[in-house]
Amino acid sequence: MASDLGLAERANDLLFARTYEQGGNVSLVDELLDVAEALGMQRGAVRRELLRGDGGALRASVLERDAAAKQRWAGLGRVVGLRIQAVPHFIIAAGPASRTKYALNGAHQTSDLLGAMERVAAEESLAGAIAASRPAGAALPYGGLMAHASPLTASHALATC
Repeated sequence: MASDLGLAERANDLLFARTYEQGGNVSLVDELLDVAEALGMQRGAVRRELLRGDGGALRASVLERDAAAKQRWAGLGRVVGLRIQAVPHFIIAAGPASRTKYALNGAHQTSDLLGAMERVAAEESLAGAIAASRPAGAALPYGGLMAHASPLTASHALATC
């Protein structure tokens, strides 16, 4: 519905904020109605469309867009050989031309990410760049990986999908 009004990007932002910043549950109708209202949509009209017994045009539109997105992603996965099964999904490689790649599916500790980066770096003879970026004897705090990574590591070793 929001995309029909040119509000898809804003709706996406609000849904993510509602879920990940405010702790909301956007699978609940009232949460969706709050987001629709924030977009300037008529709460009553959106409620009627969401609660239609047959799903109506909204259901058909969602199913059509979902099928198209799955087809696009399936094609991309075949082209680049991705096997994304969870988010976040990290692909770790030494550089754009590197054949040395590792993937981490799902949430991982910072130490797992750092270990994978160090393994790639060692294989690509970049271990010194990563080692020099770590505080001596200090464990990295959760979420601090990129803050302690060298510019070389940050720009060449980690791609987040």
